[in-house]
Amino acid sequence: MQVAGVNGVWALGDCAAIPDEVEGGVFPMTAQHAIREGPRLADNVVAVLRGLPTKPFRYRALGMMAALGGRKAVAELPGGYVITGFIAWFFWRTYYLLRLPGLDRKMRVAFDWTLELLFPRDTAELRFGEREGRTPDEDI
Repeated sequence: MQVAGVNGVWALGDCAAIPDEVEGGVFPMTAQHAIREGPRLADNVVAVLRGLPTKPFRYRALGMMAALGGRKAVAELPGGYVITGFIAWFFWRTYYLLRLPGLDRKMRVAFDWTLELLFPRDTAELRFGEREGRTPDEDI
C-alpha cells in the first residue's frame, strides 16, 4: 500500500492499484475494498514508524451490487450467483440500511423507504409564463 519508490506516501481506495498476490492483478478500486484497506494501511504506517515489517493487504470480495433505478438492481453474490430485478434491489437497499450507524437512523430510513414503497411519488409541476386560457403564440 506504500507508493513504490516514494518514502512516506501511501494510497488506498480508488486512487490505489494494490497488488493481489493470490489471484494476480490488482484489487478492485471499490468502496468494499477501500473500507477494509483503511485499517490495514493504518497498521502498516504504525509498523513503519516502529521499525517493524508491513503486512500485505488481503481480502476476498463478498460480491458486487448496483442499483439500476426503477426498483431494479443487479447483484453478484459469493459463489458466482447473479440475481437481478426487485429482489436484487431489495438486497442492495437492505445492505446499505444495515451499514448505517445507529439504530435510530436505521429505523428512520427504513420507515422512509417503506413509505416510498407504499405510496407514489409526491410531485408538483410549476408552470411559468403561461396565462390561463391563452396559448404561448397569443402572447407575441
